[in-house]
Amino acid sequence: SICVGCTLTSALFPFESLAAKTEKSSLPKDYTKLVNELVDALRQSIQLEASGANELKVRREADNAKPLVKEFVAKWMNDPRVSGVAVNVELTDAIRTLGTFYQQNGQRTPLSSEVRDSVLKSLDRALVGLSAS
Repeated sequence: SICVGCTLTSALFPFESLAAKTEKSSLPKDYTKLVNELVDALRQSIQLEASGANELKVRREADNAKPLVKEFVAKWMNDPRVSGVAVNVELTDAIRTLGTFYQQNGQRTPLSSEVRDSVLKSLDRALVGLSAS
């Protein structure tokens, strides 16, 4: 598939290539808007928790991300127009990592530093992929 080729080319060659331009033009605007909002909401929630804020503040902040996660999963996670694109792969990985952690440890358990770092790195890579797209 051309998107997989675009993703591999972009990963191997960080400069703007013809493949990257092809990938850029194929991302729907409502997808990029949602990804930006979702990454911001997840990052803010995770960073607030890491700062030692009380659980109520963290949960309020996390509530902002819930509808965005639901929309992403329902509408975009497996959409053929974006599946295989680095942005989608990284954001899906971040959401799955969070879901697995909370499923195993309960929703009120603070993220381990390992999980927090992993998710934040995936979110960073998603934004880099989005800006390159």
